[in-house]
Amino acid sequence: MTDADTHCERPVCPNKCIALIGLSGAGKSVVGREIAALVGGEHIDVDDLIVRQAGSSIAAIFASSGEAGFRELEVKAIAEALRRKPAVISTGGGAVLDERNVRAIKSESVVVWLTAPVEELCRRLRHDELTTDHRPLLAGDAGPDEIRKLLAQREPLYCKASDLVIDTTNRSPEQIARAILQ
Repeated sequence: MTDADTHCERPVCPNKCIALIGLSGAGKSVVGREIAALVGGEHIDVDDLIVRQAGSSIAAIFASSGEAGFRELEVKAIAEALRRKPAVISTGGGAVLDERNVRAIKSESVVVWLTAPVEELCRRLRHDELTTDHRPLLAGDAGPDEIRKLLAQREPLYCKASDLVIDTTNRSPEQIARAILQ
C-alpha cells in the first residue's frame, strides 16, 4: 500500500467478487487478469462479455443502439458476471453511471477504484489498440479535456461505489494486484 491508496469503511469479504472500476486506461483489465492469476480465479472483463454476447464491437453497439442500448447490455453482463462469484470483474469505465450496476457490485463485491492522473490515462489510451473498438466515447483524438470531462462526471460515482482506491501510476500490474489483495 502507498499513501495514494485508501481504504473505505466496508470490510473485505472472501466470498465476494472483486470488482474493478475507474476510467478507461486506469488498468482494470490488466490488473483484473493479474489478480485472477495470483489467486487462481476467474477474470471477467465486462466489455469483452458484452462483445461476445452481442456478436459485435462496442463501437458497433453504440452506432446501432446508442449509449442507452449499450448500457442495458452492460447491466445484464454485470449481473451475469456477479453470478459467477467469486471472480475478478473488470467493469467498463461508465458502469457506475447506472445505479443498478452500483447496487449490484456493492452488494456482491469488494469494489476497487483504480485511478491515474489524466495525462497518464491519455498516454495509456493513445498506446492501446482497443480504444477505437472498445471506447467509443474516447475514440479519435480524445485528449485531456475529454478525459477531465468524463472524470468530473464520474468521480463522485466512483467514490460512492468504492471500498478501496488504488493509484496505478508507476506501478506494475502485479504490484497493484498485490496491494488490492492485501
